[in-house]
Amino acid sequence: MANSGPYPGSSEGLSRRDLLYGGVTASFMTALFSGCGDSQSESTTAGAAIETVDLTVAGMPKGFSKEEMMRRWSQLRKRMKDAGFDCLIVPGQGNGADVRWLTGSSANWVVFPYEGQVTSIFRTERSAESAAGKDDLGIEMRAQRLQRSEVLIDRLGELGMSQARIGVGSLVGVLRNDEGSVSYTALDRIGKAFPRATFDSAADLLMRVKLVLGPEEIEVMKTVSRVSELGIQAMIESARPGAVHREVWFNIFETLLNASGELPGRVAIRAGNEANTSGGRPLDEVLQAGQIMNQEISGRVLGYSSQVNHSICIGAPEPADWASACSTVSISITAWWIGLPRVKASRLLESSTVKKWKNGARATGGRFFIREHLETVRAWAPHALTRPRIWSLNRG
Repeated sequence: MANSGPYPGSSEGLSRRDLLYGGVTASFMTALFSGCGDSQSESTTAGAAIETVDLTVAGMPKGFSKEEMMRRWSQLRKRMKDAGFDCLIVPGQGNGADVRWLTGSSANWVVFPYEGQVTSIFRTERSAESAAGKDDLGIEMRAQRLQRSEVLIDRLGELGMSQARIGVGSLVGVLRNDEGSVSYTALDRIGKAFPRATFDSAADLLMRVKLVLGPEEIEVMKTVSRVSELGIQAMIESARPGAVHREVWFNIFETLLNASGELPGRVAIRAGNEANTSGGRPLDEVLQAGQIMNQEISGRVLGYSSQVNHSICIGAPEPADWASACSTVSISITAWWIGLPRVKASRLLESSTVKKWKNGARATGGRFFIREHLETVRAWAPHALTRPRIWSLNRG
């Protein structure tokens, strides 16, 4: 991690000040679910050891290797076979995460057959030519400015999908977008062109296949976590009594942008209130001594985001309950236990890391508790095949 000081779970002693300045990262793989930025798509490896990655634009990975992309395609086709899909049509509408995961590009649509050549459909010839110049996967590039459903119909016809079972990405049950982002007009035209074909949602299938990360993706997540923690450091250095919120916000934003070259996934900070109340934008508020600065800071690398949270006290005096309850230090680790319909708290507490967090909380006079949020999960993924649980671990 980029910040100095012991972390919960380290072998060093944990003082209250250590916890304040230690830095805690909660990684959310938003490239899998939502809010991904445009990723570079050169087919150079992203699997360099994290310790060797320079936190500058020049030092960032430029793309995933052909081997990593082939791994994804292989895993997806296995799931297509199990689900009985002959072909997938995947839209770039919404956040475009599925398309980037499949092709490394920003195509408007992808036609992904169980057998046969993959096709990416772009709005302009220039975009298609640019993607073709970087492609080593054998993807066919097509372009049409208007009525791209015509291109989809042509390609599905060429693949012999007139009576096929076709999966539609981002159709329904998408995380934080339960009604999906597929164009009704496009899907209606395709359905009328293939009246004997069956169209079903592939949103859940595409989500689940992405949950199993390859080694290169893991290294990217490590890198983006380091980038995000540079934002925490920038906040600590600039959030002083009398400073203007806007100045601190832009300092964090610029730090993240200069480190990875990609627009940050989120910069939400607020003194004296929850970070989300800022709307993720700079404000003209003046920071006051004794306020608690809360935040959600997320950098991006290849479209992958990792959110970090590390509340701090601005100046002095500290709140009365600061030392006794470690009120500004919280850990929110989100664990999706998909495939396990029943998960007890004891399973999570068996983790050696969680045990160390618990001991650290006790050592500093804090409290440690675990609670279950079922309704939140149901709201995000109402069409999930199982009942995943989100466990929130909090100190304070």
